[in-house]
Amino acid sequence: MIQYPFIWLFMSYVEKYKPSLVEITWIIVVGTAVLTIMGYLILKYVDTPLRAMLKRRRAAYQAYNK
Repeated sequence: MIQYPFIWLFMSYVEKYKPSLVEITWIIVVGTAVLTIMGYLILKYVDTPLRAMLKRRRAAYQAYNK
């Protein structure tokens, strides 16, 4: 889901500056790599710990309300 703002930025850039096919190719290749790495880092350092915390909180809530 992190890619949507970058798609808007990319399309605005293309509309405003009208880059050549070679420039667009490089932007797409580099952008794909950067967004993939960024997505992995967010998954590892934000999403996974948050899910673990919520799972523990849910288990404690269910144990308390039995």
